[in-house]
Amino acid sequence: MAEDFDSICPFCNYHHDAVSAARSDTDFPDDGDATLCISCGRFCVFDRDARGGLRKPTKKEQRSLDRDEDLVKLTNAWKTLRQ
Repeated sequence: MAEDFDSICPFCNYHHDAVSAARSDTDFPDDGDATLCISCGRFCVFDRDARGGLRKPTKKEQRSLDRDEDLVKLTNAWKTLRQ
């Protein structure tokens, strides 16, 4: 479920007015949770201290995201919808 939370993608600067974590056990994303930008299709990481509330993943986080089969499927679905 998406929650009201203004955020800005650190890759494309798209302004989101609601967010949800790609994987989370809580209703609202925690710092360190990843989300998919609906504009550019890149994964960002929640960080309330970052400008816009999102940051680029570290190299280690990106490797983990790239290996997650469910997130790969999510990215592929996003690409299909964007065509």
